[in-house]
Amino acid sequence: MSAFYYFLKISLLCIVSFFCAHLNAFSDNENITPEQKLISEKITKLTKKLAKSPQKALIAIKQFRESHSGKLTSTHNISLLEREAWAHMYSNNYSAALATINKINPIATAEDNNYFFFIIDSFKGMLYGHMDEGQEALKYHLKAYEYLKKDNSHPKAKAINENNIGYTSVQLGFCQEAIPYLDNFKNYFLAEPEKQRRLAIAYNNLGEAYFCLKNYQKAYLLHQQSLDIRQRNKLEFHASYSYHNLALIFHVRKEYDKAKEYLLKAIKIREKSNFKNGVFESQLALAHVYSETNEVQLLANMLELIISNAQKAEKYKTLAAAYKIQQTLFQKQKDFEKALTAAINYQESLTHVQHRKTDSHLASYITDLSTVTKDLNILALQKSNEIQALTIKNEQQRAYIILTAGFIIVIILLIFLRILQRKKKNIQTVNQNLSNTLDKLKDAQNKLIETEKMSALTTLVTGMAHQVNTPLGIGVTAVSHIKQLVDNFTQAVSSGQIKKSTMESMLNELEQGSQLALDNMERAAKLIDQFKKISVELECATQEQFKLVSFLINITEKMTFVNAGKKPIINISGDELLLTGYSMSLEKVIYHLIQNSMDHGFTKTKKPKIDICVYKKTNSIEILFKDNGSGINSDLIGKIFDPFYTTNIGNKNVGIGLSIVYNLVVQLMKGTISYEPSEGKGSNFRIVLPINTNELSSINNSC
Repeated sequence: MSAFYYFLKISLLCIVSFFCAHLNAFSDNENITPEQKLISEKITKLTKKLAKSPQKALIAIKQFRESHSGKLTSTHNISLLEREAWAHMYSNNYSAALATINKINPIATAEDNNYFFFIIDSFKGMLYGHMDEGQEALKYHLKAYEYLKKDNSHPKAKAINENNIGYTSVQLGFCQEAIPYLDNFKNYFLAEPEKQRRLAIAYNNLGEAYFCLKNYQKAYLLHQQSLDIRQRNKLEFHASYSYHNLALIFHVRKEYDKAKEYLLKAIKIREKSNFKNGVFESQLALAHVYSETNEVQLLANMLELIISNAQKAEKYKTLAAAYKIQQTLFQKQKDFEKALTAAINYQESLTHVQHRKTDSHLASYITDLSTVTKDLNILALQKSNEIQALTIKNEQQRAYIILTAGFIIVIILLIFLRILQRKKKNIQTVNQNLSNTLDKLKDAQNKLIETEKMSALTTLVTGMAHQVNTPLGIGVTAVSHIKQLVDNFTQAVSSGQIKKSTMESMLNELEQGSQLALDNMERAAKLIDQFKKISVELECATQEQFKLVSFLINITEKMTFVNAGKKPIINISGDELLLTGYSMSLEKVIYHLIQNSMDHGFTKTKKPKIDICVYKKTNSIEILFKDNGSGINSDLIGKIFDPFYTTNIGNKNVGIGLSIVYNLVVQLMKGTISYEPSEGKGSNFRIVLPINTNELSSINNSC
């Protein structure tokens, strides 16, 4: 324990210069006035009062603040808070010390200064060391080290912090881990020859590390180097540490006389300097030597002295160590009653030590809780501000996304519209081309229709001319012959040479010629009358309501045939339908179809037969006309509806029967008629009429 107090005192000496160093650094970094620089120098002088009289230091700091109110910078305030915290620590008022050092937190946070945070954690490490809380001390020293680990702007503060880490590690038994930190501390001050006092501290602390590692020879050399520097520089107080540590090495080597000699020197110097903790530490070490050398009386006297002084100073850890040695002594003397008393005193001392630690921990926790609460409040405000900022940012991002999305949609729509325009233009072009093509097709169709009309007209005219030309030609020839006879008769009368025989011959020829002319004129007139009937039938036809099947039966029964022996058997069957249509025209269609079968199909048929079947469709009727005649040659099917086309020329047939049928069905009735080749013999005609009908009944629906 005394060794650690020595470490604290040495650290305080370092801190005096440390404060001066960072105050000067602050002065260099800030544009301060001469008055503020003078204030910094006065604060530095306050440091010397800390170890001698902490209470006086606290009063001096308070008075200093009052006398310089309104003139202190943030740097001055931090320096005063540090000194105030150290004064509380040396007064064993740990909660006040923690509360004071934590006042630097808001300043450090506001200025975002890592060095200020380093000062806070470095002090907490020293404070927990003073409270014999080595693990907590090491934690804060390491935490402080992180702030300066990569920062070369405060090399001295970094070196002192490394010494704190190393020495605390030695006290906790992490001796090997401590050596690199202690070496860095030593190397820094090797480069500054004028800092011999700190170099001696470096050798001393390294010596303790190697002593912990049981490398006693290395430890001896280091402590001897430390002692040489201290003696050479007349550092008597510091030499007491070297005497003490060398005595421990002599004790291990069993060089008891040298150990007692060096411990007595250390005790004498420490008593002179009123370093009570150091005195207790050396006296306890001497008690251990007396115990091993069996100097019972000297040991008893030393223990009584230690216990008496420690009770006055309330040094319970020292008391515990003394009672432990006393218990062992009484046990060796077989004075078990006193040994029991010593053991009880030992336990009570440990209880006091534990209470003090508990009190210090409680004070620490209360202070930390207060700090954490403040930090949480600050953090809550920061989070609130951050949330508000994030909300604004999110709204901005959302607006940006919406605008971007809108812009993209507009671009896509423009592209889409552009594509549509192109498509529309292409479609318009295609439509225009199609329209032009359609117009051309219509023109071609019209031309074809006109051509067909002209062709039909030409065929009609040619047919009519051909049919009429023969009787007219014969008539013209007969009339010309009559004229010739008249001319000859006139000449004979004029010449007076007319004879009876000549007269009779001429009259006979006149009679024959006039008869021939008359017959052919009548024939021509009949042909022209037939041609006229085609137009009249188309123009004069009227609609009426009739029952189709019954109508067909009636008209076929009334028909007369020139050759009664060849009258065909006519079968009518199908759906009885009440319809409105051109009954007279339909009668002519059926007549011409039957007449066509008689004239062309039944010439070689012994038992002619005709079947007429009626079928009902959705919006039309079909009439199927079949005969068992010779049929029509496939090469002639395409010409059968042409006017004046016939295969029986010279038998009073003019070839307009099927042409009349076609015109009546297609032109008048707006239906269709087609010839369908039969698998056997005979002809099949299918007539489709677009007429709305009402079904009445079925008659022999087996067609």
